[in-house]
Amino acid sequence: DREIMLAAVERYPKLFSRIMPELQQDLDIITVAIDSSTALTVLNMVGGRFQQEHPEVTVKAISVSGLSVLRLMQSSIPNPLWSKYDVAVAWMKRMRRVPAGSNALLTNRDFCLMIAEYAQRDFSTVAEELRGDYNFMREAVDKNGLVLRHASMELRCNMQLVVRAMASNKNSLCPQIPITEKAL
Repeated sequence: DREIMLAAVERYPKLFSRIMPELQQDLDIITVAIDSSTALTVLNMVGGRFQQEHPEVTVKAISVSGLSVLRLMQSSIPNPLWSKYDVAVAWMKRMRRVPAGSNALLTNRDFCLMIAEYAQRDFSTVAEELRGDYNFMREAVDKNGLVLRHASMELRCNMQLVVRAMASNKNSLCPQIPITEKAL
């Protein structure tokens, strides 16, 4: 009975691998089966097609997994999913890196602001037109002042942005941010 299995798997997620195959394709059962100890196994069992139809399953698996499991999990996630906003953001929040395969999102303003917040080391991959946009960079440096070093040269010299960056992160000044005595 589905309801009994749902309750059992919710209580003991490792039971998922032992239930009937048709119940292993039930979204509710899959969702409750995912925890830190089962996420990778569940993703492998449901397969890539199911993940593509239900990216929220992949997002949950990423969100609950430890870092060592995430490194193994990367190959269990189908390549097309990396261009899905929610999957890529979940990965960035956990791994602090932009996932390979998410290049299509590098012109998406909201996604790029998430890069500023969670994966600032990869901010140089953000579309050049965004890194040259004052309003975008103002929001980005408010999230993490370190990203100012990846802005266009004109914006790196903008004192308002420099001050905002310093307010956000005291380590924002670097050789890429030219500060003249006249500006101070």
